[in-house]
Amino acid sequence: YDEGMGEVLKEQSIQFEEEAQSAQRASNYDEAVRLLQLAYNRQEQINESYALSTERDSTRLKQLGNTILLWKTQPMAEKADNLKNLALSQVESGEFELAKKNIDEAVVIQESLNQNFRGSRFATLSRLKDFEETAIEIEAAEDLAEVTGLMTRAKAAMSSGQESMALELIDQAILAQRRVLAKFPGGNKEQEIVMTELQVLRDTAASLDAFAKLVDLRNKTREALRNRDIAAFRTVVSEWLREDRSFSNTFRQSSKLKELDTDEVVFLHGIRDQIPALLEMTGNQLVPVPGFDGYMLFATEIPQGLYESVTGNNPSSQQNAATPVESVTWSEAVEFTRKLSWILARDVRIPNKPVYLAAVGGMQTSLTLSQCWSAQNSGRKVQATGSSRPNQHGFYDLLGNVGEWLAKDVSIDSGNVISIGGSARDSL
Repeated sequence: YDEGMGEVLKEQSIQFEEEAQSAQRASNYDEAVRLLQLAYNRQEQINESYALSTERDSTRLKQLGNTILLWKTQPMAEKADNLKNLALSQVESGEFELAKKNIDEAVVIQESLNQNFRGSRFATLSRLKDFEETAIEIEAAEDLAEVTGLMTRAKAAMSSGQESMALELIDQAILAQRRVLAKFPGGNKEQEIVMTELQVLRDTAASLDAFAKLVDLRNKTREALRNRDIAAFRTVVSEWLREDRSFSNTFRQSSKLKELDTDEVVFLHGIRDQIPALLEMTGNQLVPVPGFDGYMLFATEIPQGLYESVTGNNPSSQQNAATPVESVTWSEAVEFTRKLSWILARDVRIPNKPVYLAAVGGMQTSLTLSQCWSAQNSGRKVQATGSSRPNQHGFYDLLGNVGEWLAKDVSIDSGNVISIGGSARDSL
């Protein structure tokens, strides 16, 4: 009897389950839940009333119960999700009040799921937290939109030179951003970053006049150096250094800080007494490079005396102020040209291979020995700069004596640094 009743009830339960699945596929959740509950009831009756039936199945009963719970809660979860997405789209279109109403309703639905349907995969703390965080963001959305608009207007005012208006707009944006932050009791890193950006923007706007003055002082210093007006240079470089230090102390968050030429002014002010001699030493040694209009090359290899005066150190293994600097790395050579460019107030750099070859020109075999220091005539020792005969273009020791660093040139040497020209230890 138990076996027969179990078979009949199991058949009915399976029939109800199949009908429920069909209703669920059609999104008719109420009917699907009703039919699945009938399937559950039949399986429960077998389990409880017919102990000798082989159709008793506690696993199936649990599965049916879980599915009933899922289908009961799925429409609620979908409604909450739809409301949240609608609210977010309304924020995008500026409908802030409607967005707040819809997200609040979504939060209420999710709270009901968590309280009344524990066990459903839709009734989780993570879902509730997501809805609550979205509600906070939507609550702050109007203020955020105001902040964004004010920042845009402030940047436009800065670009047009209206510093006062920019500062006023930024101050309004900061107040609005503080309202935003107040709505995130647990803190919000993203909004804290926005506040930092606003503070940087405010310091930048406030620093524009001071920065313009620094640029003017820098240009006057460079002009004085180009004109070799030492009196003007001494006056303006000292003022430039004072204003640079004042700027750094006053506008600590200004984005203009990274545009300051602090290294340059500190260097120039530090060697201001040596500047006249350095200008004399370098300015008279520049020779035009044939085929490169406006490009001039130092007539000799860089003597140790000049290198040490500019950089403050001398890496040469055999130190002698008159002989060329050697044992210097490519990076050290680049740093030397950077500092020399500050002294001359002109672009100074290591020459690349085409410039070097143009300066060397066509070497005549009969003159080569007299134009370069090699193993044949130097005793394998480095000689003083400019002590050989110049070539036809007026350059000394581009071949022999010590090797020359060349600039990186991706198109020619795959971006590698190379040394060229040979040394006093090499044979012709």
